[in-house]
Amino acid sequence: MLLYNTPLLVYGKLTGTGVGYGFFAPNVKSSGLFIGDCDGQQIMPKFNSFESAMRFSTLSSTISDDMFIQTSANDTTKALIDKCSDAIYKAIAVKMYNQNNCVQDTLYLSYNIIMFPTLKQYASGMHDYSLFKTKELRIIKKAND
Repeated sequence: MLLYNTPLLVYGKLTGTGVGYGFFAPNVKSSGLFIGDCDGQQIMPKFNSFESAMRFSTLSSTISDDMFIQTSANDTTKALIDKCSDAIYKAIAVKMYNQNNCVQDTLYLSYNIIMFPTLKQYASGMHDYSLFKTKELRIIKKAND
């Protein structure tokens, strides 16, 4: 078969042309969003540069990947991934709350996967995405913080 020869496969991997893109493509994973709560209002991370936004996007993608890795990992690996992700979530929550001048004593942060409609749902008129909360973190600030 012409499409399965080595040069074309390598070209497809290097350029991305071998990947099916689109919101319903099976090999394009959904993005994730960090959403916090500040005095009843949803807050998102703020960035001072395009580069920092891109790095944060990569972090979100890595967190999504780690969720899938955990299903096949051993107990020691799962515990390590959980410890690292909890530390990352806490750092993100504190940064978001400081950026938004939140004064409440409890910090909430959730990681949400963006769920797009299936082809059948889209054809029937459902065009909006929904959020699927995969993890939620609650941090209670100490009195001297």
